[in-house]
Amino acid sequence: MYRLLVAIALLFSVMVSAQDSGSIAGKIMDSELKDEPLSFVNISLKDTGFKTQSNLHGNFEITEVAPGSYTMVIGFLGYDTLEFPVEIKKNGVTRIEKNLVAKSVALPPLTLSDTETASYSEPITASQKGN
Repeated sequence: MYRLLVAIALLFSVMVSAQDSGSIAGKIMDSELKDEPLSFVNISLKDTGFKTQSNLHGNFEITEVAPGSYTMVIGFLGYDTLEFPVEIKKNGVTRIEKNLVAKSVALPPLTLSDTETASYSEPITASQKGN
């Protein structure tokens, strides 16, 4: 009987703690391609173990997050990384929709300078080597 009461108490405490969490769900799109969904984008809550990737439709979800304030980081190769604050509410779903912008690369200015024309001598043939 004692073991049954302990098992019920443990199960009840796990159920209560699971209900005190929230989740984040959303969609990541490409602002360069008229809001097309981005697949396999890395999404994480900074300084925590919570991370995921967007699916083929740009959707993602992170569940069982303790209520509180976090910094969300969204990154994808070739795009600027986004960092912004999010608030997770108890038993709620925080919805996020973000567009990523492609990185721009600034190249140094190209300067042209005068080049010297190289003069080449005639190639040495086998008959000239003997002289």
